[in-house]
Amino acid sequence: MPVFPGTEPPKIIQKNTIEKDGFAEKLLTMYSHTGTHIDAPAHMIEGGNSLCDFSVEKFIGGGIVIPLESDDLIDLNYLKKFEIQIKKASFVLFYSGWDEFWEREEYFNGFPSLSVEAARYLVGFDLKGIGIDAVSIDNINSENFEIHNILLKKDLVII
Repeated sequence: MPVFPGTEPPKIIQKNTIEKDGFAEKLLTMYSHTGTHIDAPAHMIEGGNSLCDFSVEKFIGGGIVIPLESDDLIDLNYLKKFEIQIKKASFVLFYSGWDEFWEREEYFNGFPSLSVEAARYLVGFDLKGIGIDAVSIDNINSENFEIHNILLKKDLVII
């Protein structure tokens, strides 16, 4: 499975066998951010909420799927076109079609990400979470994960 650059891939080790132990069992080791996952505030904020700190209601609600027109930054002007729908939503999900690059090197480069202005705009709504069909909501070259921090400081989850 492709993982974020620099992260160890999952490991699956046969630990018990029917011949030796009477049952078969494997040990699965992977980072919590492998594959499709949810970032909680504790991912980037010391003392922030973990997923288990939220009630189940945090993960339930209506959403809007915003189709992306390019692989560039998701900017404020583009988001404003969806303001009425965002006001009614609990989740904003961005669809870019980036899955076309799954298991290819291109998957980790050039994917769309939120601009700082767009992230600040979104936290002004009563949202529960933001999702994207790419490897990160921040640009791959981000060193300070500013977008993650803007969203997570407002207790949003990132999908």
